[in-house]
Amino acid sequence: MYIVLIVNHWKRSCFMIWYLLVVGLHIFVVVLWTGYILFWGIVIGPLSQSSSVPNAADMLKMMNRSVWPPALIPPTLRLRFPWLGWVALLILSATGAYLLYLRGVRFESFVSGIMFHSPFGRIIAGKLLLVIGLAVGQLMMSRQPTPRLVYCNLVLTLAVIGLSVLLVH
Repeated sequence: MYIVLIVNHWKRSCFMIWYLLVVGLHIFVVVLWTGYILFWGIVIGPLSQSSSVPNAADMLKMMNRSVWPPALIPPTLRLRFPWLGWVALLILSATGAYLLYLRGVRFESFVSGIMFHSPFGRIIAGKLLLVIGLAVGQLMMSRQPTPRLVYCNLVLTLAVIGLSVLLVH
């Protein structure tokens, strides 16, 4: 009996550690993504609209071709700047889906529509639509970034964060 209690406690502890690691990764990548989008919105967007920059389109294309991080990682392992966004979206989607699974949300509840009858489900639906919008925006920014698209992605990112706060509140 005592051994069963120890094993159950160990299983719960391992699950909790794993859960906290996934949540920590999710939050870390959210911060990275938000910094990426804020950089585009605060630095690149206004510069591209400035009349003192002779060719804003060329500047945005140059930014799109730059690599990150510049000195910390060997050149062969660096990401092109748009790929940073894609990697972040991929990690956020995977960890977000896993966290929903751990909260008891199953694919069948999405397909059947049962999920969307609760306030939690409606917030998830809104968040998923915004994330799809972010993916489309990231695709468009990878091909041809424009200031309007940069600001749209910034607004979508802040809206997703707002809905995320509502989910955990």
